[in-house]
Amino acid sequence: MLRPKWRVLGLLFALVISAAQPAWATKRSRTSKTPVAASAKKKTGKRLSGRAAAKARAQEAAKARAEARAKAEAEAMAGSKAAVFAFQGDESEPVRRQVVRLLQANGLRVRADLRPNDTAEQFRDMAAALDLAVYVHGRVADVHSGRSVATVTLRSGVSGKTITTARFEGKRRELASMVEQGLWEKMRSPLARACIEAKKPGRRHNAPMRIEAGSPVEDAPLQAKGW
Repeated sequence: MLRPKWRVLGLLFALVISAAQPAWATKRSRTSKTPVAASAKKKTGKRLSGRAAAKARAQEAAKARAEARAKAEAEAMAGSKAAVFAFQGDESEPVRRQVVRLLQANGLRVRADLRPNDTAEQFRDMAAALDLAVYVHGRVADVHSGRSVATVTLRSGVSGKTITTARFEGKRRELASMVEQGLWEKMRSPLARACIEAKKPGRRHNAPMRIEAGSPVEDAPLQAKGW
C-alpha cells in the first residue's frame, strides 16, 4: 500500500497531465491547419499574378496595334495629294492657310488653285485625273454675339463624297488658332483612310474631261514641288 505522501504526489501529477493535454491538442490542431492556409494563400497570389500578367500583355498588344496603325497612316499620307479650295465667308483666308500648313506639315502635297465641282462623279473624275486623294472645303460664318464658326469639310477623291466635317466656334480672330490646335486630331484618321484608299490600284475616270483651275490664290507658292 502506497503511503499517503506518494498518493498525493501521484494525484497532483495526474491533474497536471490532464490540464496540459488540451493545450497540446489545440497547438497540434493549429499546426495541422497552417500548411493548408499557406497553400490557399499561395494559390490566390498566383491567380492575382496571372491576372496582372494578362493585363500587362493586353496593354502591350494594344500599344503595338496603335503604333502599327499610326505608322501605316503616316506612310499613307506621305506624298499623297490634296486639293484645298478657297474657303467661303469673310476673313476666311487665315483659316484656309492654316489648313494648308497642317496638311503639308504631315507629308501631304497640296494643290490650292482648283475650283470645286458640282457632283460627286465630277469630283471623282478630277481626282483620278490629277491623282488626288482628298479635297478640303471650308467656310467661316457669323453665328451670334460676336462669335463665328469655321467649318472644314474633307471629301474623298476616290468616291467624290464627303467623309467628315470639323466645326470650330469662337471669336473670329481665334478661329485660325483653334484650327491649328484641333483640326489634325479630328481629321487624321479619316484623312489617312482616304489616302490609303486612293493608293489602291485601278482608279479610273470618265474620259475625256476638262479640269477647271481657278485664279491663283494668295498662298499658291505653298504648293509642294512636283506639280
